[in-house]
Amino acid sequence: MMIKEMRSEDKPRERFAKAPDTASMVDLVAILLRTGRHGCSVMDMAQEVVEQIRLSTDVNGFDNLDWRDLISVKGVGQDKAITVCAAAVSYTHLRAHETCAD
Repeated sequence: MMIKEMRSEDKPRERFAKAPDTASMVDLVAILLRTGRHGCSVMDMAQEVVEQIRLSTDVNGFDNLDWRDLISVKGVGQDKAITVCAAAVSYTHLRAHETCAD
């Protein structure tokens, strides 16, 4: 289903704006991707990216995630892959900083 066809409360940005904790991983990735590809909604593409992330990472979380792994998803080029990976690395850095502060 295309974003414009979704009810407002089901759209990822609106869901995040209202209650960030209710946004799923697919919602968050869709927000980062911004657009889908021809014939594929951003939500479907985000689901594919999340599945690829799960295949590319291990028990160490995002440590093994490489943007090159994400470009195997049709419609995800270098820019979108790096955007998603940068968000994951930011999370890792924030968690490390939080752990050091304890």
